[in-house]
Amino acid sequence: MPNAGGLWRRICSVGGVATEVLGIDATSGAPRLQVVVIPGNPGSSVYFKPFMAALHARLGGHAEVVAVTHAGHDPETDTGGQLWDLSQQVGHKVAFLREHVLLPGRPPVVLVGHSIGAAMMVQAVAQLDGLSGEGGRAPEEGLEALNPLAFGLAAPALTAAPTAADALPAILKAQLPPVHMPPGPPRP
Repeated sequence: MPNAGGLWRRICSVGGVATEVLGIDATSGAPRLQVVVIPGNPGSSVYFKPFMAALHARLGGHAEVVAVTHAGHDPETDTGGQLWDLSQQVGHKVAFLREHVLLPGRPPVVLVGHSIGAAMMVQAVAQLDGLSGEGGRAPEEGLEALNPLAFGLAAPALTAAPTAADALPAILKAQLPPVHMPPGPPRP
């Protein structure tokens, strides 16, 4: 349900696990970008509300910004005491992306990860791109990882993909300060 600031909270199924998702819908027409925030520990999206609001505003309301709480880290969902290791949490994020984000007709995606969330983000992208030993899959289209510092926001340092800014629609690039990042290793 949206509150006065436009932030909504939902419990949705992710790989069969009840999961808290917070979000702010695009307010300037249809979303031109999806931003997915993956928190660090303690795994709750609640800590990222101010960052999400600042990012949404910085993108002029053209982006849908969501944050996904780690499996089992929301005190309001009953997981029967189950604990998830890192690889299971990464699988949870892959399931979230496949089931709720990387859908036909949806805009490009930028992933933002903090601390262990950044590690999960990198591993999730590797799995989605078929780089983690699962092989045989074509890279996902329109999926980039980005350092939120590129947006000029006070935020934790995160992993960055040097081509992420190129994936942003022109209307969003015009609102961002220039970012000069060294080239990363070539993608297969």
